[in-house]
Amino acid sequence: MISLHLEDYKSLFIGSAFFSCGGGVPYANSIALMNQSAQNPKTKLMSLVDFSPTDWLCTVYAIGASGHGEKKYSSFLLAIQQLEDHLGIQIAGVIPGEIGSEINAVWVANNNNLAIVDTDMVGGRAVPEEQMDLYGLKGIPSTPVVIVNDKSDVIIVKEAHDMVVMEKVYRSFAIAFGGYCYIASRPLQQKNAQTFLPSGTVTKSILVGREMLSCKTENQIIKVFQKNCNSRLLAKGKVMANSLKDEPGFLSGIIHLEGCGVFSSKKFTIHYKNENIIIFQDNEYLCSVPDLISIVDSESLMPVSNNSLQVGNTVLIFGTPSLPVWRTKQGIDLLGPKQFGFNQNYKPL
Repeated sequence: MISLHLEDYKSLFIGSAFFSCGGGVPYANSIALMNQSAQNPKTKLMSLVDFSPTDWLCTVYAIGASGHGEKKYSSFLLAIQQLEDHLGIQIAGVIPGEIGSEINAVWVANNNNLAIVDTDMVGGRAVPEEQMDLYGLKGIPSTPVVIVNDKSDVIIVKEAHDMVVMEKVYRSFAIAFGGYCYIASRPLQQKNAQTFLPSGTVTKSILVGREMLSCKTENQIIKVFQKNCNSRLLAKGKVMANSLKDEPGFLSGIIHLEGCGVFSSKKFTIHYKNENIIIFQDNEYLCSVPDLISIVDSESLMPVSNNSLQVGNTVLIFGTPSLPVWRTKQGIDLLGPKQFGFNQNYKPL
């Protein structure tokens, strides 16, 4: 167990922005919120083994299109309270819904005297849809689910059998009330959580973020990702266009890049749905989900989210192998390129 300070949060949000694949919450927003919400927040980060077997854990997350509207974080507190009241339990720790959106769990932990659990519900990355997590992969029900909007309207889903349908329900609720809804869900005891959730994904983001902050050159940051994440550089190029698609509830689009440096004369396209889904080089399939595709600005050496990518930016594109569980048949069926309308068979990085 360790106490996280403001500098740790900065490293966490920057490191996790690499693993969030262009989605999640922009790290600058997360850092600013923590700076505003407390003078010196000290939240406990606890491994799963630090909890007692009967301790109850849950996750909190927001559903909506990244970059659309202002989030009302206090709605998470109502969602947690309603979940506790519904089940007659007390939550001991909050698990990030995905890497890249830890600010939701961090804010709740700081404002509700809870611990952050050193894991996440997806497994070291961000994903665009409700059912695309380790619960969905293992066939574990995510219910009960408490959904709250900015007006403090509450929906409690006691039981659901098709999370693809429920994803549409949650997202429709978000769209109807301005772009976001706030969710507390997936309650489980520590003895069950440790059987399938990966350990150390939050700690890894902190460590990677620290090393990123020390980098001064492209070569240095390439080596950081190679050493810590087994990542490889897929491309370097200038953003020529970032064309948005009309897909309510999601930030979707296509990024067009012209290669530079050793990638000169090549053209790249990245298709994203909140997160980066697939990259092509001259129309040739290069890398896709469930592996990670991350964009880093070549000048600042910081991760770039898809809602802040600007035409004219020169960026580095990295590919990172996903956890082995996502490379199984079940993982590919749930989070492979065909789930997003592409005909390509998944090709492991």
